[in-house]
Amino acid sequence: MKLDPANTEFRRDVFISYAKLGLLAEQRGDLPEAIRRFEQMVAMMTELSQKDPANAQWRQDLADAKEVLARLRAAAGR
Repeated sequence: MKLDPANTEFRRDVFISYAKLGLLAEQRGDLPEAIRRFEQMVAMMTELSQKDPANAQWRQDLADAKEVLARLRAAAGR
């Protein structure tokens, strides 16, 4: 299935899926995979937030993803 750039709700669903996969990887102790997933999330939500800066949910999602990514990077010694 091709990602439709115009379908922002689908893209947010993908974002949430990345979050779940990232958290699962963290629980398994696979920090590189968890970091990769959260980096994908940050990239995706940065793009969505720039397209609609008034969307508070997307800004919150982006802030949350950045917070978890920083924590994961710190745990990995980065």
